[in-house]
Amino acid sequence: MNPPSSEEIGKLQKLLLKNPIAFTAAFFVSFCGMLICAVVLLTRESADDQRKSADEWKKLYETERSANRELTNELLINNGIIREYREVAKKADSVITETQTSVKILQK
Repeated sequence: MNPPSSEEIGKLQKLLLKNPIAFTAAFFVSFCGMLICAVVLLTRESADDQRKSADEWKKLYETERSANRELTNELLINNGIIREYREVAKKADSVITETQTSVKILQK
């Protein structure tokens, strides 16, 4: 690429001297346009990274939560608490079914 000649530089200087406000406005508009494009590109990349990290944390949370549930259930079974709840539930179901059948007999 050849360096600009003195005539071309002179044309640019004359143009700038005739319209300094237009040149300043054009410079700021182009600068703001490039700045906006850069910000949009950076926010897209950071949003993608945030989504990826959020998905990773969610998966990690779910695995830890399921492991915690399994451990809690094992501890409750070992302590007999779940067996006791199951027996209480069976007794409650039998009481409910017994009362319902006797009510039906009384209604007839």
